[in-house]
Amino acid sequence: MSSGYSFSGVTEESLDELEKQMRDKIGIQTGYGDTEVQARQLEKLFRYFDVDSSGEIDYDEFFAAMVRLNFVGVQREIEALFDRYDEDCSGTIDYKEFSYHVFGIGKSVYITGKARSAVDQVRDAIKLQGGMSGIHGLMRILRNFDTDGSKSLDAEELDIGLRDFGVRLTANELEFVMRYFDSDKSGKVSLEEFYKGMHGKMSRQRMEFVRDIFMSLETIAGRQTSGGGQYGKASREVMLDLEAMMDCYNSVAHPDVVSGAISEPEVCMHARQRQQQRQN
Repeated sequence: MSSGYSFSGVTEESLDELEKQMRDKIGIQTGYGDTEVQARQLEKLFRYFDVDSSGEIDYDEFFAAMVRLNFVGVQREIEALFDRYDEDCSGTIDYKEFSYHVFGIGKSVYITGKARSAVDQVRDAIKLQGGMSGIHGLMRILRNFDTDGSKSLDAEELDIGLRDFGVRLTANELEFVMRYFDSDKSGKVSLEEFYKGMHGKMSRQRMEFVRDIFMSLETIAGRQTSGGGQYGKASREVMLDLEAMMDCYNSVAHPDVVSGAISEPEVCMHARQRQQQRQN
């Protein structure tokens, strides 16, 4: 049974209710005009907080707009709602798309509500099979699903594989699940996409923690002037050399090392191999 929770711990039903309350508030403001009029009114509200007129707002601007709508005492829910639509974890959302989607007339499709529950079914089934403990567990499951040996899954392979795990999805649910995992829209789910999808999005707190770690690693790249870090525009974008990161990496707590599936040196070797594959 799916938990029905978003990645932040707030229930999907709570987020659906928050969207309903938004529609009610905007409906009152517009005299319950047609849906496009109401969507434009919500868009106008967010545009007021879009200080750079980019068409996108960050979390602080989103929160300010929600407070303007008199949503107080629900900070966790507001944060979870923002994260629901920030699917690429960019820290911003397109508020026009968001506004139109809230009123059911948007072109973009988001994984919300019942669709998210279908994803939760998949995650729960994989977890029961031991596939959440490390990349090797997921690779084993992926190989079992991958009947044509392409190292990726199409919708039919995913559906058949999940049925073997006791998960029977409707056609609509399967479509949503594929859309959730297939982040590059190729029509197939790669191991990397499968792995990322199984572990979900990082919470805002965890993203900030990772950002702090990266910034501390940046000092290493700064010291390695003979090819360590590669600096982008205005020296604010930094790509860390793999070796610089490996100098700081301790794999002793890696799930596969803890379980005894692989050794610490093998973890490092796999990390180097994945980096080489990305470069190629």
